[in-house]
Amino acid sequence: MPKSEYRILIVDDDKSYAQIWIERAFDDHLIDLIHYIDWESAQTQLKANPDKFQAIILDAKGKLTTDDASESMKHVIKALQDLKELEGHGLFFPYVINTGFIDDSVIGLLEEVKIFSKGNEDALFKYLIDKIKCSPYDKLRKNNNIIFSLFDEGYLPPQSGRKLLDVLIFAEHPAWNKATDDFFNPVRKILEGILWKLKELGKIDKRCFSEERINLKDCIEYIAGYRAGRDRFQFSGNKIIPTHIYNSLNHIYNMTGTFSHDYLEKTEVSHYALQSVVYALCEVLYWFRDFINLEANKTNTKK
Repeated sequence: MPKSEYRILIVDDDKSYAQIWIERAFDDHLIDLIHYIDWESAQTQLKANPDKFQAIILDAKGKLTTDDASESMKHVIKALQDLKELEGHGLFFPYVINTGFIDDSVIGLLEEVKIFSKGNEDALFKYLIDKIKCSPYDKLRKNNNIIFSLFDEGYLPPQSGRKLLDVLIFAEHPAWNKATDDFFNPVRKILEGILWKLKELGKIDKRCFSEERINLKDCIEYIAGYRAGRDRFQFSGNKIIPTHIYNSLNHIYNMTGTFSHDYLEKTEVSHYALQSVVYALCEVLYWFRDFINLEANKTNTKK
C-alpha cells in the first residue's frame, strides 16, 4: 500500500461528506486528510502538533465548537483570525475555503482567501499540493526526510521537528540575518531530547541526570566512553558514538553555551558560526536515526 505524501487538515461539520473525501483524497492524490468537525478542536491540534499538518481546508459555514447547535460563518471568521495569529508566531500554512455557501455580508473579509465551491475538490487538492511543494518547509523536510522521520515516528517530540525546521530555514536563508539570543534554545532542547531517549533505552547512566534536569556534558562524555560525573564514574563498553559525533556534540555544547544570555546582541557573529551549530545537530540526528534502526534490528533478531 502506498504511503501518503501530504497531510491536510479539513474542518467540516458534515461527517459523511468528509469521509467520502478522506478516501478519495488518498486514492487519487496520496493525501492524508485529517478531519475535525469544529474549529476549536482543529485549532487545538494545530497548535499542539503544527508539524503534523501541511495545509488547511475550511468550510465557510460550520461549527466553532462541538457544542454549537448549528452552523454559522463565525467558524471561518474566527479560524482566519487564529491562522493570522499563528503566522505571527512563525507558523504558516496554505489554506482555502471549500463551501457550498457564502454569506454576502462577510464576503469582504474573505477577499484574500482562495475559495472553492464544493464539487471542485480535485482542483482544490491540486491547488494545495502546488502550494505545499512551493513551501520552503516542505522542501527542507523532503531533503532531510531521514532526520525528520525521528519526529514523525515519535522518537523525538513532534513539536521539536517544527523548531528544527525554523533553525534550518534561518541557516539556509540567503540573507544573513542577525540571530536573536534565544535562537539556539531549540537546538539545545532537541539535543536534550536525544539524550533523554538514550537514557530511556538504557544507554546513559542515570547519574548523568538529576531529577528532571540533564547534565549535557556528563551525557556526552559518558556515551563517548569517557569518565563522567563528580565521582568520575565509568563503565566498560558504554561507548556508543563515533569520534566525529563526539566532536559534533561538543561543538553544539560549547557554542550554545557561548551564545547564551546577551552574547549575540553584543558580539558580531557571522552566519557561518550559526550554520555550523545547526548542521552539527543535523549530523547528530542522522547518526541517531541509524542508531535507532540498529537497536530495533537487535530487538527483532532476539525475538
